[in-house]
Amino acid sequence: MNKNAEEKQKEQAIEADVEAKAQELEFLRGIVRKGILELQPSFDKSGISYHDAAPLLKDKDAPAVKSLLEGLAQKGTLKSKVVDRVLICPHCGSPEVHSKFTCPRCNSESVALTQLIEHKKCGYTGTLSDFSKPNGLVCPRCGVILTSDPMDYRIIGNFYQCENCGNRFDKPEVKHVCQNCGKPSTFQDVKYEKVFSYRVSDEVVREIGSTLPILENIRVFLSDKGFTVKLHSEVAGTSGVKSSFAVIAEKGDTRIVVDTSLEGNKNDIVALLAKKVDVNPTRALILDLSGGAELATLGKIYGIDVVTAKADQKVPKEFEELLATYV
Repeated sequence: MNKNAEEKQKEQAIEADVEAKAQELEFLRGIVRKGILELQPSFDKSGISYHDAAPLLKDKDAPAVKSLLEGLAQKGTLKSKVVDRVLICPHCGSPEVHSKFTCPRCNSESVALTQLIEHKKCGYTGTLSDFSKPNGLVCPRCGVILTSDPMDYRIIGNFYQCENCGNRFDKPEVKHVCQNCGKPSTFQDVKYEKVFSYRVSDEVVREIGSTLPILENIRVFLSDKGFTVKLHSEVAGTSGVKSSFAVIAEKGDTRIVVDTSLEGNKNDIVALLAKKVDVNPTRALILDLSGGAELATLGKIYGIDVVTAKADQKVPKEFEELLATYV
């Protein structure tokens, strides 16, 4: 390869890298603006997909979207969490794999779990199907109807029986059949994969500087109540250090500061406490977007109001009720 060809190849690689990074950034901006802070997987015959991500990545199929999310998780911009483990067809990649028991002798799927029963009175031993009659359990040898009295009979054990060849066995073979391509696989070749959910990191939300829908709704709500409202702004405290808040609302002598917690991490409320001590607002509030309960307990200790909310919802009723007590 000559020098010009090598340089051209390097330029193309750089351009591709820049384009990929731009697409990743636009994707992150898009999901944060929509208030989608966590991407959950869904399953169908074609594979594992992330429906909330797909509209923002129209030029990518499900495997490409999955690959992009994995890449962002490796970079730390998304935080991955194992939410499931599924069997994956080794032939077509579908997670729609059903497991079936088969006979070790003839490979038939017509196997059934049954019991071996002994009639104590006459000593006859047979399978549950041997004893089963329309009127209950009846001994095939002496014709006595067995009752639920434990003195009548005892269960010797459980086993599988093939309805095709009559073979009895303790452990069936397991076959996995794909519902997409129809091909079978064994435990040796079927794939058993982790499935992840992906959550946007707090750092990314702050770096992107996008406004979560709920914050914009709160801004409008407070403005309608006569407050001067700033989003993602700073205010100087008594120490002279400037502290940033998701929302700063002021009206007269009243100052309300609001922060968010995406994951319900106690460090979020501890950080707000430190800023509250320095800034000394009328009220400090944190929006818990995680759905957890730990922050609510800490809020009572620290004198910080905690409101459970979702990133894309309207102003929570609890926030409206608290505001009435602030002013």
